[in-house]
Amino acid sequence: MSREEAWLVRLPGAGLEQLLLDIEAAAARVPLALPGDRTDVIRFEKLATELERRALVALTSGAEAVQEPDLPQAPTARVFYRGANDEPPSSALAAARPWFRSGDIAVEIRRPFGPGATAASPQANLRQPAKVWRAIGPRGVELTGSRAVEKRFHRQIETALDGDDPEAVIRPSGINNRVLTDGLRKYVERTGQPQRRLPVVYRDGSRGPDFPLRCLPLRGGTPPIEWLQYRFAMLSIRHTEMDAVVQGAWLRNADISQPRPIGETDILAYEQSLEQFARLTRDRPAVVYMYQTGLEAAVLGVYRAATQRMLDQPGRLAVVPMFYVAPRPTTAQETTHIETANFTPGEVWWA
Repeated sequence: MSREEAWLVRLPGAGLEQLLLDIEAAAARVPLALPGDRTDVIRFEKLATELERRALVALTSGAEAVQEPDLPQAPTARVFYRGANDEPPSSALAAARPWFRSGDIAVEIRRPFGPGATAASPQANLRQPAKVWRAIGPRGVELTGSRAVEKRFHRQIETALDGDDPEAVIRPSGINNRVLTDGLRKYVERTGQPQRRLPVVYRDGSRGPDFPLRCLPLRGGTPPIEWLQYRFAMLSIRHTEMDAVVQGAWLRNADISQPRPIGETDILAYEQSLEQFARLTRDRPAVVYMYQTGLEAAVLGVYRAATQRMLDQPGRLAVVPMFYVAPRPTTAQETTHIETANFTPGEVWWA
């Protein structure tokens, strides 16, 4: 059995001023760091570890300290000194006040596995596990893989459209490329119900522009043969197999794949795509074959822009999603065009 123990250890304030200032500055920079950038986090942890090391050395050397009988609900060790906004817990406050008057500081340190009985958490404060969601298909058969992802994604959008959950949003992160594209197309199509614009939220919590749904009278079939024909890879330097069939890249990988909140990448892809669709269809209608990769923010940005262009100028743009698939084996006698071997079309966006 073990229990967590905590002490307030007295350290002389003289000589620690710069270390405390560095810790505060590093802590203030952490929330401003870009996603994935751990430079300021590592710097803060290194400085805080140095302060805790000094407090542990002082404690083992016989420095003045007071043990806290009631552990405060704080996830990490804290530092207390005169003028700080925070105060030590009431059980140790009386002992710490004379230290502050002398210009010293109190550092809270913890031993998570001290000897003693383990304190049990009150059952009333425990959250119950969420109910397991299962994708059930026809005849009650449980779906797996991409079919389960597709059913979950469609249910998510339908729940948001029905208005049953005011916090419902489109969450594209982790959704299969084809499921995401064809799923959005299904709900972009006009149904006679009120149009909606749903918020888009990514795995890092960032947001893209709202996506318009139930807004386009999408057509079936293929656009007229006399329309201009373009073939683009959605992102450059993703699948070199695309180079044999595309005329260029719609978005530059160097621009899109920068470390930034995902929602900002969505906005960038949307704004560039909106401008490019307008330029391609300015003089004549055009059909764009979009050879896709699975970057969700790029998919949302491109097809939101396509939807907006079709709303602004109906009958001038069609987009055909092209999905990469692994090439099937061929023999010396069998010759198959690379487009049909490595890419398969999705449902056309055309209004």
